[in-house]
Amino acid sequence: MNREFPLEMPIFIDYRPSLRLGIFNTLIHFGAIFCLLLTDIPLVLTGLVGTCVLVHYACYARRYLRALNGRTKALLKLDKQNRWQLIRAGGETSEEIIDLDLLPGTLVHPLIVALRFKDETGRIRACVMTPDNLDKQTLRRLRVRLRFPLRSPGNP
Repeated sequence: MNREFPLEMPIFIDYRPSLRLGIFNTLIHFGAIFCLLLTDIPLVLTGLVGTCVLVHYACYARRYLRALNGRTKALLKLDKQNRWQLIRAGGETSEEIIDLDLLPGTLVHPLIVALRFKDETGRIRACVMTPDNLDKQTLRRLRVRLRFPLRSPGNP
C-alpha cells in the first residue's frame, strides 16, 4: 500500500491578500464614518475621529494594494519539526528567509485561519487565510495540521 500521505510535509502556503477581507475592511471603515455622522458629538471631535479613521484606511489600503500588486511574493513554509519560515522573493535572484515562531491565539475555523507570528527581530506578524486567498486543499491541510500537531515518536 504505497499511497501519498495527505499531510505530506512541508506545507508551502503561497500567501496573497483576501478579496473578501479587503471588501469587509472597506465597508467597516466607511461604516464607521457613516456612524460618526449620525452621532451627536461635537463637530470638531467628529472631524478628528473621522480623519483618524480615514488615515487608518489609507494605510491599510496602501499595504493591501502593495501586497495585491505582487512585486514581492510571500511564501509561508511549515516543516516537519513545526518550524515556520517566511520566504520573500523580491526579484529574479534575491530571496529572504525569515524564521517565525507561532504565537498563541491562532484561530482555526473552516472559513478562516488567523496566525500570529513573532520573527527574529521581535516584530509581530499576522497572516489571515480564507478560502478565497488559498486553494482548498492547502487550507484543509493547514487546518488539520494546526489542530492536530505531529508528535515525534519519543513524545506521546
